[in-house]
Amino acid sequence: VVLVHVLADLESLCVILASGEIYLLPLMDLEMGSMELELPESFGTMDAGITGAAWSPEEEVLIVTTGAEKLLLLTQDFQVLLETDLFSQKQGKDVQVNVGWGSKKTQFHGRAGKSAALAQAPTEAPPSDQTSGDSQASDVCITWRGDGKLFAVTAFDPIASRRTLRIYTREGVYQCSGELAEWTEGLAAWRWPLTSLIAVPCLSSPSEPRPCIVFYERNGLQHGKILLEQEAPVTKSTAPKDVSILRSRLQVTQLSFNPKSDILAVGLKTGDNHRLQLWTCSNYHWFCKLDIALSASISSLEDLIWEQEHPMRLHLFGLSTHQVFELTWDYAVNTDGVHGTAAVAAVIDGGNLNLTPLRYANVPPPMFTSSIQGTNKGAFLTVAFGIGLDGFAAVQTASDETASLFTFSFHVVLAPLHSIPLSPTHFLSLKPNGVSYSCATIVCVAMTDDGKVEGMNCTPYPTFFPEPCPYMVAISDPTSDEVVLLGLTARGRLYFGDRLVSSVVTSFSLHDDCVLLSTSNHQVLFLRKSSLFDASSHSFTLQEHPLARRMERGGRVVCGIPQETGVVLQMPRGNLETIHPHFLVLAHVSRSLDTHDYQEAFLACRKHRVDLNVLYDHAPADFLKHIADFVQQVDRPDYLDLFTSALSMLTQKPNMDVKTDGKMNQICGALRKALLDKDPSRYLNSILVTHVREDPPDLEAALRRVNALKEGDKQAFEVALDFLHFLVQTDRLYEASLGIYDLPLALSVLQRSHQDPREYLPILQELRGMDPLLRQARIDDQLGRREKSLSHLYAAGPSQAETWLKYAIKYSLYVAAITMSSEVSLSSQEDDRRRSILVAYGQFLNEEKAFQKAGHVFSLAEEWSLAARAYVRSKGWREGMTLARIHNFSSETIRDLVMLGYEAQKADRRPLDAATLLMEYLEDVEEAVDCLLEGYEYGEARRIAVEHGRSDLVESTVMERLEEHEEHLGEELEGMRKQCATQADRLDELTQQLVEAASSEAAGPGNDGHLDNVEIQSEVSTLMTDFTRYTKSSSIPASLMSKGSRSTKRQERKKNRGKKGTIYEKDYLIDSLGRLPSRVITSADEVVNVLHHLI
Repeated sequence: VVLVHVLADLESLCVILASGEIYLLPLMDLEMGSMELELPESFGTMDAGITGAAWSPEEEVLIVTTGAEKLLLLTQDFQVLLETDLFSQKQGKDVQVNVGWGSKKTQFHGRAGKSAALAQAPTEAPPSDQTSGDSQASDVCITWRGDGKLFAVTAFDPIASRRTLRIYTREGVYQCSGELAEWTEGLAAWRWPLTSLIAVPCLSSPSEPRPCIVFYERNGLQHGKILLEQEAPVTKSTAPKDVSILRSRLQVTQLSFNPKSDILAVGLKTGDNHRLQLWTCSNYHWFCKLDIALSASISSLEDLIWEQEHPMRLHLFGLSTHQVFELTWDYAVNTDGVHGTAAVAAVIDGGNLNLTPLRYANVPPPMFTSSIQGTNKGAFLTVAFGIGLDGFAAVQTASDETASLFTFSFHVVLAPLHSIPLSPTHFLSLKPNGVSYSCATIVCVAMTDDGKVEGMNCTPYPTFFPEPCPYMVAISDPTSDEVVLLGLTARGRLYFGDRLVSSVVTSFSLHDDCVLLSTSNHQVLFLRKSSLFDASSHSFTLQEHPLARRMERGGRVVCGIPQETGVVLQMPRGNLETIHPHFLVLAHVSRSLDTHDYQEAFLACRKHRVDLNVLYDHAPADFLKHIADFVQQVDRPDYLDLFTSALSMLTQKPNMDVKTDGKMNQICGALRKALLDKDPSRYLNSILVTHVREDPPDLEAALRRVNALKEGDKQAFEVALDFLHFLVQTDRLYEASLGIYDLPLALSVLQRSHQDPREYLPILQELRGMDPLLRQARIDDQLGRREKSLSHLYAAGPSQAETWLKYAIKYSLYVAAITMSSEVSLSSQEDDRRRSILVAYGQFLNEEKAFQKAGHVFSLAEEWSLAARAYVRSKGWREGMTLARIHNFSSETIRDLVMLGYEAQKADRRPLDAATLLMEYLEDVEEAVDCLLEGYEYGEARRIAVEHGRSDLVESTVMERLEEHEEHLGEELEGMRKQCATQADRLDELTQQLVEAASSEAAGPGNDGHLDNVEIQSEVSTLMTDFTRYTKSSSIPASLMSKGSRSTKRQERKKNRGKKGTIYEKDYLIDSLGRLPSRVITSADEVVNVLHHLI
């Protein structure tokens, strides 16, 4: 039998025999037990026999090689598409051509060294030890690429007297041949889709023949290899003369990639013993992950097949037996959570166990920091680390069908401590929670096919997964002693006990108080362990989880460094990346602050660029209480400067920042006190930073502290002043030095600036020659400290009284000036200064229309006439008239005051007060009645007219005004009624048109060329909306609107006018109708007032 293949579309079994017959057996007949019936009539017979056959991946093309060295392409119904010679001497279309660019001597040869450049490349096939009489010479292997576009054929070429690898297109067009090599077996496997390499077993080199797997690119060039024997190579002098002798020692019987092409299965035969090796590639290095001897039940490994739907499931077939291997990926990393754990990762590579401490070295495979070689020349199966820092355990196969369990200790230079015999076929895996060196026991955890978990040498876990989970770990509840298993299926379902957490998880790892997850959405998630025990916390989906971080496509979580912030990820090619997620960094900082480990918290924030305000915001009162410990642990002045410089007024809260007043001054003051208590000289710069970082910066205190060093330590003074120049701009520092009135210090500051001495020296010389008080006043005036400058001018004495008064008036410092003049005993001169500033302040208040305050100020200055005039213009006009009577103002003056107050009250719409002034002081009835009628005070106007014997005014003036007001209100209400009716009708009309337009559009195509906001139309084209279908104007594209302020104002004016037929009309009508109720309510009060007096 050459080929047995199931055709899914035809529901048949295709059987191809070496004699040349091709049969199709219906699968229905095979299921009903008709296999003992005679074979049906063949679809055809090839007289020369069939040496090889293979169906394309989609089962539409069949490749057949015959004993006549022919290559045939057949359709699914076995019609011949192409027939060509198998060993054609024509060059392929992709054959390599030497265009003369460089030579072998100038090329880089890597590990081969310079000697490889001097070696002569063979121009033809070297003599081969393989002969046509070899039992394997007639074998032909055909392998398709996964996409079905190319296939390769390995066969013995009688012309070259050796096996060749020939690559063809799907149409049978010959492309190229592989490089010259020593073949051992007639096997080939195409790696796809990860790469496009062809794996072929051969000898490594003629001089040192060692069985290996060589990889070829589609152009026939070699691209790496795998050595199947790790022992010392066979030299050319000791090499056997016949290939059959090499086969007797090690023969490759099967070769196949899984559907994902990340695992290469190799079947080996040594004598009568069969072995299975599984190889994987990472960073262009091939690792032997599994090397086991097959059980005696498989006397001969005839075939191995990977399932297409389950890429990690491998089927082994013997002559009469069948075995299934379910494979899973797993990381062996020591992450038991003990502080100081090195997070050692173990990588199995055949008989070597490579170790790398990920805490200290992010070394990706195939590199490592140390390696362990097996004791019995077998391959390692698995490895697991124990709880604590003692060591780990590993399982290693022997030359026969047994395996041994070894325990290693880091304290004994990685020497094996124990050896326990095991059966490799029954062994599953070791888990970190299943190895305990404290009690000298080994615990193995197994799972049945239905998902039930069973333990050996331990108390069974009360866990039943809904489906088998090859990845599982035990998690204990932080608040209780409950232990639950967390399991991950091969299809990405994460179960916590029997509860589904997510179905998009690709890997997970435990880290302190959380679980690290990688998802198929290319994210790293952080799930708190406590939330797993809370059933209500699973109402959200992991895709919307707030603690998520993007990562490279296809990445997986290797581990999280215990008690640290690092998370190690492995990319698809094999590279390792260590990230420090913000969530883990903040959690680490929080734990450090809770234990008052301020140095660790500060260094973590500094390393990962976390806002240093979190050191205070985490627990403000506790931080201030232990600020001395903070200084003691951080210690370095530059670190303390960094912390103080990073402070801000914002207090970080979850999802928000809150501004906290006084925070900066509180921290700086406490920190400065702690620094002064510890070592003022060492932390001088840090103390200066605390002054500068206050809000507002206390630069004057910093300069005073620096200036105090001038007498004792001149060098320290210069260094401190230079440091202040580094922190603060020169102009601000110069202003602060002038603010303490220290001209020598100001000169020292300016000397460190880039200003021209000719600019500042004259100014300093002028200040030096002035009177001290006047100098201070000048400095304060330059610095904008007006009140201080005014106080210095006042202290200069009566000689500067006029200057003081002008300065107060110029900068409106009346209150400060009055306060200064009130603090001293009033002499005649001081009394004049006080009276003058009071009068100036009163006049200022009159200009500001604060008449009542002005009257109070004039009263303090005993300026009664000015006070009375100010009072009568305010609500307190009675105080003004009282002053006029008390101080015996003349009748003419009183009349002027009354008229001034009358006009002021009338202008302020206080008709009652204005009428009272006229009646009480001038007895002008007619003017008073007119004033009251202007303010709609009809009742008071009628009373005054009748009271003073002017009843004629009631009929001639009061009633006439009432009738006029009544007529005006009637017209106004009628206008509002008409407006409401008209606008309501128009709004109904617009609404009806809109409904009709929508109905017509739904009933037929209508104006299908005019659509709303069609992106493919030009900006300058006319866009029509549902509203503009029945209006005169077309709508305007949004991109053409609001081009500038003039255009915006123009559009606003159009919108406010609401012209009929425009797009703004409907909104205008709605707004106008909405304002009518408030207008009606306002008019209602006036109507009630008028009707009351008309009755």
